[in-house]
Amino acid sequence: MKRQRKTRQKTAIVKFLNNNTTHPTAEEVYFAVVKEVPRISLGTVYRELKKLSREAKVHEIEGKKRRFDPNTSSHAHFHCEKCDNVFDIDYSIDYEKVKELKNFDVKAHEIMFEGTCKKCER
Repeated sequence: MKRQRKTRQKTAIVKFLNNNTTHPTAEEVYFAVVKEVPRISLGTVYRELKKLSREAKVHEIEGKKRRFDPNTSSHAHFHCEKCDNVFDIDYSIDYEKVKELKNFDVKAHEIMFEGTCKKCER
């Protein structure tokens, strides 16, 4: 298996994502990281985020904008249709129950709630 080398670009991206709860887009990651690594390109950010996603180190959230979540634990998301922000929701699926009911071997799931956040409702 090919050993991945740790680049300055990847290190800066991972550092930005660590403990980040804003679910940034690739563009948001780029604008944050370019301050630390001025020669990084948006293409490099996309490639590194894809690699991190394949390695299950970040979760890719599909939607109008593709977002990235460093929290890979089992949880759901809420998408505000007004401000376009994504929020974590403590919500998990009992995989054993699903397997028992339907004999499925569940590897992952994605649950996205849509609506308006409290801040936008005001």
